[in-house]
Amino acid sequence: MPNDANLPTIGRASRAETGVSVPPVPTLEAAVSAARASTSGPMQDRIGADGIGPEREFTLDYLDQRGRKWAGDFKVRVLTIKDTVQLGLVKARLAGGIPLVNLDGDTAYTLEVLAHLSVAIVASPPWAKDLLALHDAGVIGAIYEEVAKYEARFRGTKRIEAGGVDGIGT
Repeated sequence: MPNDANLPTIGRASRAETGVSVPPVPTLEAAVSAARASTSGPMQDRIGADGIGPEREFTLDYLDQRGRKWAGDFKVRVLTIKDTVQLGLVKARLAGGIPLVNLDGDTAYTLEVLAHLSVAIVASPPWAKDLLALHDAGVIGAIYEEVAKYEARFRGTKRIEAGGVDGIGT
C-alpha cells in the first residue's frame, strides 16, 4: 500500500513539484469550437455536404406554356426524418386512401411532388398557398425542381430524374 505522505497534495502541488506533465484544461469556448470542428454526425447534421444550411430562399421566375409569368419568393427546407414521415401521411391523404401502387405513374408522381412541397415550403407567395388549385402543372414542377436540387446538394447526392406529368419532374 502506498505511503500517503509521498503522494502530492491535490490542488496545491505544482507540476514542478510532482514531476507530472498535466495538459492545461481547455476553456469552454475551446471545447465548443472543437466540437463544431468535429466531423461527428450529431454535431454536423444540420450542415450540408458543402457547408450549406438546411433552409434556402429563392425567387421563382417561370414562364408557362401560355405565356403567363409566375414569380415569387420562396423559403424551403431540407426534409428531416420527421418531415419525411409527414410527407408520407400527406401523400396518403391526397391519394384518398388508395394505395399508391394502384394509381397510374403520373398521378402517383404528382401526389409525391405536391406532398413534398406541402412539407418543404416554409414561405411562399399568396398564389402558391394552394398548389392543388392551380391549373398549370409546369409551375409546380419548376418549384419542385428548385427544392429537389437543393436537397440533393445538401445531402451531397445527385438528383435522380424522373418522368411525370408534363412540366413536373422534366
